[in-house]
Amino acid sequence: MSEFTAFYDEEKKRLPAPAHVLPAQAHGHQKFASGDSSGSTQVVPKVLSDTEFQVGSVKLTVEKGDILSKKCGAIVNGTNHEFDLTKGAVSQALRKKCDAKKLDLEVSKKKDEMKQFGYARTSGCGLPCDHIIHISSQHKPHEWKTIIKKALAKADKKQIKTMAFPALGTGESDTQGAASTSEEAMGQIIMEALVEFVSEGHTNLQHVYSSDIPG
Repeated sequence: MSEFTAFYDEEKKRLPAPAHVLPAQAHGHQKFASGDSSGSTQVVPKVLSDTEFQVGSVKLTVEKGDILSKKCGAIVNGTNHEFDLTKGAVSQALRKKCDAKKLDLEVSKKKDEMKQFGYARTSGCGLPCDHIIHISSQHKPHEWKTIIKKALAKADKKQIKTMAFPALGTGESDTQGAASTSEEAMGQIIMEALVEFVSEGHTNLQHVYSSDIPG
């Protein structure tokens, strides 16, 4: 988690503290520019505390603690296009901690959806969360950002208010055989995805957590 939080630690030094959300261009923060030409206002993350940022109307909290024990609307799990939950740190821990029989049944009904869209939702299957949004592991940063935004949109469509992300794609071996992403890089990807998502005007989501991968 130390490398995962390293990106956020650097952001606290760089980002402004005021509560008002202004266009990114006003502060020269091109790092978070989405390239959207629709005229929507690009939000700038604001530092609230050592562990919290405000991204438009959404609060982002960086915390330690097993994501599978998190009580929230949804947690995110990285898997593969085959929806094989025997691979990946979170997926493996997930099957051990939840109602595996119920999870396997729900997954069997969503395999086509995963192959077609790269993401699918199941219930919490006995975990404290209400839903699990499973996303297919990606190879490149821009691909990760795209799939994370799709997970955020899925949550928004289900009117989920709170969701938690682990440090996706940072294990020793990726679920699709791709090179592992550094935890610091994934922290940046999650932040950029959230900034772009909020800038596009989504409103249901209120709180996002970046949490530990279960050991």
